[in-house]
Amino acid sequence: MSLVMKNEGGDFELLPEGTHLATCYMIIDLGDQVTTYQNKESIKPQVMIGWEVTNELMQDGRPFVASRVYNSFFSEKANLRKDLESWRGKKFSDEELEGFDVSKLLNIPCQVTITHSTGEKTYANVSTVTGLPKGVEAPALINDAVIYEQGDEVAYQKLPEWIQKKINNAVKREENTGVSQTPSDPQNEANGGGDIDDEIPFACFEKNMVI
Repeated sequence: MSLVMKNEGGDFELLPEGTHLATCYMIIDLGDQVTTYQNKESIKPQVMIGWEVTNELMQDGRPFVASRVYNSFFSEKANLRKDLESWRGKKFSDEELEGFDVSKLLNIPCQVTITHSTGEKTYANVSTVTGLPKGVEAPALINDAVIYEQGDEVAYQKLPEWIQKKINNAVKREENTGVSQTPSDPQNEANGGGDIDDEIPFACFEKNMVI
């Protein structure tokens, strides 16, 4: 999933396709969300990771940003694990998988590859995340870095309205006994909503390891 910024005229200003230097500036615990895969609805914990693109600027001079929503699982086939292993340049050991500190991703540079998907609207999607080549450094962040955990009202107020809405649509865990009728997110279905069900979950904000 990619965050596309609107300019003041209401038109979408798309991040160009290609591979870009980027730095993680946003990690959002989205809670338990309804997902749809192969016409079946299920409820899965999700996390959003956002990157500030450091080599492309919008017309008003601000840097582009991109994000992707992941199911919070760590099986070998899970999209989150694939992207993190590509980002760090090596696979996780069993010991590392016992607890992963996703908050340590904040301010870590990488490269993101953007592709465009077309339909009623065109979106810029994060298709791959990789580490920086040796000798390449990313500039310092311009946007404020933010981490949101469920119930953190201070961080919540800093988030864009569309992310707040997604958090508000999360299924309350004490009520998570069946599939909610909350509308599914078509962008997420196209970009990572289909992780398999036998995944290893991880706690989003445990303090056990760095990337």
